[in-house]
Amino acid sequence: MNKTFKTLVLAALLLGLVGIGLIRWLKPPGRAASAPVKYLTQAAELGPIRRITTASGPLTPVNQVQVGTQVSGTIKRIHVDFNDTVRTGQLLAELDTALLDADLAQARASLASAQASMALAQSNLRRSRELVSKGFLSTASLDEQENTVRTAQALTEQQEAAVTRAQTNLRNARIVSPVSGTVVSRDVSVGQTVAAALNTPVLFRIAQDLREMQIEASVSEADIGTMRAGQTVDFTVDALPGQSFAGTVWQIRNNYTVQQNVVTYTVVIKTRNDTLELRPGMTGYVRVTVAERSQVVRIPNAALRYEPLATTRSGAVAKSNAALATQTERTLWKLDASGQSVGVIVKMGISDGRFTELLGGDIKAGDALIIGEPASSGEFGPKIF
Repeated sequence: MNKTFKTLVLAALLLGLVGIGLIRWLKPPGRAASAPVKYLTQAAELGPIRRITTASGPLTPVNQVQVGTQVSGTIKRIHVDFNDTVRTGQLLAELDTALLDADLAQARASLASAQASMALAQSNLRRSRELVSKGFLSTASLDEQENTVRTAQALTEQQEAAVTRAQTNLRNARIVSPVSGTVVSRDVSVGQTVAAALNTPVLFRIAQDLREMQIEASVSEADIGTMRAGQTVDFTVDALPGQSFAGTVWQIRNNYTVQQNVVTYTVVIKTRNDTLELRPGMTGYVRVTVAERSQVVRIPNAALRYEPLATTRSGAVAKSNAALATQTERTLWKLDASGQSVGVIVKMGISDGRFTELLGGDIKAGDALIIGEPASSGEFGPKIF
């Protein structure tokens, strides 16, 4: 009996030890329940915050004139080239005038014929009036002669207009500059045929003053509300790395475009180009400071993205971010003097993408704000999404 009892006791102890070993072997590694929770934190700090709106667009001259032709023909001569400086009325190109000369000669011949017909009709009218006065011709015949004169006179005026049109076309075969400036583009060559039947072909593009440039920047609808006429901006171009240029917002156009479901507006920014380093067509990358604060309490944006894994914590504020009334209010989590996490409702201001201005709430510079906590694997890290 004693031997059987001892055997049962030993078997029970052996089974207990095996069970404890299995439990410890199957239990995942982790921190002990009594161990304090360690958080990844970042301190709130004093510093400046600048809210910046970015955009991009091509550089173009403020005043650029497209020079075309009103008549069709073949380019006979070109007197200017790219980057040439021209003045108002200067000859730029000439068209072959053989056909235009023929049109003018034909119009003049038709005018001479019409003038001869009118002279004959006037002579006939004078004779008819003499015959009517002597009673040898009826008044109906006189009316017909007067109508013939009027018709000949109208035909003569029509031919005079045709001559004027032919002379104008001949003058327009000489392409002259309407403004003074710099030739930015030459789109024709000698021997090329231009047709002005439907649309006026563009032969040259002349920038009146390359020292005055503008950027037509595309600004998204999310940022257009922060733009104001007169704002000072700075921009860069790829051709001159490390160099910044200043400009001013001149015009915010209401005309919008939609590209890939994104609504953008055109903001015109004027700048000086006294050194002529900026060239038409360059892409300007614009930065507009729409708000700025000098010395404020800055909250790291990682702290705004953090939410505790547990639904309740000791000392936590029982109010979630989703339930807050406005988007300017959020719940932040900081460490108190005992190292415990405490939820604090704060009111936020402007943000520069890394930090957000603190407008109200029990947060001061130097407070440790929670931006992450250990995951199930024991690794630390802030919440990204």
